[in-house]
Amino acid sequence: MKSIGKCLCECAANSPGKHTKKHIISLRSRKAYDEAIKELKLAGIKPAHAWRGSCIICLHLDQRISLKELHRHHHVSSLEKDVIMRALGASPKGSRKSLVSCESCESFESNKSRSSERSRSSCKTRKSHVSCESCKFRKPCRSCHKPLARQQRSRSRQIAARVQSSKGCGSRIPWNIQRVGAPAAWKKTLGRGIRLAVIDTGIGPHPNLTVAGGANVISGSSYRDDNGHGTHVSGIAAGRGRSGGPLGVAPGVSLYAVKALDNKGLGSLSSILDGLEWCIKNRMKVVNMSLGTDSGTKSPALQRVVKRAHKNGIVLVAAAGNSGKNSGGIDIPAVYPETIAVAASGRSNQIAEFSSRGKGIELTAPGDSICSCWLNDGYKTESGTSMSTPHVAGGAALLLAANPGMKGSQVAPMLKRWTRKLPNYNSSSQGQGLLQLSKTATAFNPVK
Repeated sequence: MKSIGKCLCECAANSPGKHTKKHIISLRSRKAYDEAIKELKLAGIKPAHAWRGSCIICLHLDQRISLKELHRHHHVSSLEKDVIMRALGASPKGSRKSLVSCESCESFESNKSRSSERSRSSCKTRKSHVSCESCKFRKPCRSCHKPLARQQRSRSRQIAARVQSSKGCGSRIPWNIQRVGAPAAWKKTLGRGIRLAVIDTGIGPHPNLTVAGGANVISGSSYRDDNGHGTHVSGIAAGRGRSGGPLGVAPGVSLYAVKALDNKGLGSLSSILDGLEWCIKNRMKVVNMSLGTDSGTKSPALQRVVKRAHKNGIVLVAAAGNSGKNSGGIDIPAVYPETIAVAASGRSNQIAEFSSRGKGIELTAPGDSICSCWLNDGYKTESGTSMSTPHVAGGAALLLAANPGMKGSQVAPMLKRWTRKLPNYNSSSQGQGLLQLSKTATAFNPVK
């Protein structure tokens, strides 16, 4: 059998193109990884991503070449496509659209959002032209081969550019922060000394947030938020209560921004892997992932990196998903046992209609109509399991700060021990129940 390096070189390309797709290859050993990287380098092929600690390589593979031999190679543990991940703010029923990536810039567009203006040329078949909003890469009409003129900014971008209200949320301690009992926990700790990372669209800047550092793992060096989702999530976890803004669950925590999603709240599996690897390398204590992809999706590579992060003592908190009662399961990475999967509840302590149901949900937290920080120093009310997740991430930070000797693996059992059961809902809807943090102020003994 060919060496793993040679096998990869035969089907890999140096850059994205018309006939390539990004794939993620998980290898069985460090030795195999080093061998593969060495041969790729000799062939002049630079991987899109490579993570030595997890023995994973991301490459642009030529779709015209059969991948059967690579699949069967004894050094390959798994081979998977670089699927799309999305922020999990709730969306109207039926609004989820199929997404495709641009062949040129690899940004993500829904099939409906791509321009489909009819050609005014002499093309008799009048087939649609397609243009990527992000880079304006234009596919010509398949019949007449004439390119489409640059389209105007999409309506979604115009909406995103609007300045949000800067009047705050009406209360320094909003209902959702009171509902999980965070103020009682503040008698003991505000979360100081705990590094909490938010893998999302970036953070701020915002007067109610203090960002200790971070990284952009998709493009450039700025982790500034250009969507709003990451800033909103961060305000729930770590709002400082400044400039009329609300307090978050853990206002004293050291907040880190890991920008892995773009201005549309979309990213790739590889960007999430990159974000998690950054968190491991930089010794984060808690990681919030208000993101996911559809239930039923499998990713051995993501599961491997999640396990590695968990083994390194990181508390991983993930959104269950927004597919509602008939979801058929929860999203990844929330479905993995190493994460704390969070469902969403409303002001009346009912499970939100949009909250996904399924095996693996561990806790519930407020996620319906939550006011928090937004772009342009503003505030906005949003809904989704994205909003419930940072309540638990902040709660984990408070617990770790109150118990310096506590291990990351001990956090979930203690948080689940303190929950409040919501009537008329089973465990596939609410897990162990609604998060309650009031006992953090008096509980100092880690779970044995």
